[in-house]
Amino acid sequence: SIKLRDKVTLKKILQKIYPGGSICGAPKKRVMLILKKIESRTRGFYCGSTIFFSKSKIEASINIRSSEIDFGALTLSYQAGGGITLLSDLVQEFEEMTYKHNSYIDILTP
Repeated sequence: SIKLRDKVTLKKILQKIYPGGSICGAPKKRVMLILKKIESRTRGFYCGSTIFFSKSKIEASINIRSSEIDFGALTLSYQAGGGITLLSDLVQEFEEMTYKHNSYIDILTP
């Protein structure tokens, strides 16, 4: 085991780990700077692992989707996406993103 400095938090650790280089590209720091300039919306916690706990369910997903819940404001922000390459089929990529979105919404629905 290791001893972390007091200023190291779980949030800071997760911010450094996500998104994975396989999601955003490499070299990761440079790509993230470029994406920040060209994308109109911030990614936030996007591309992390999703874990949902309740009294009746425990669900987890490590696919390309993430959500942030603000219990103070009673809001949930959710993002789903996919990796596009030169060989990608636009329709198939959109369908895959839709499946990811719907599977997450399904775990929140009784």
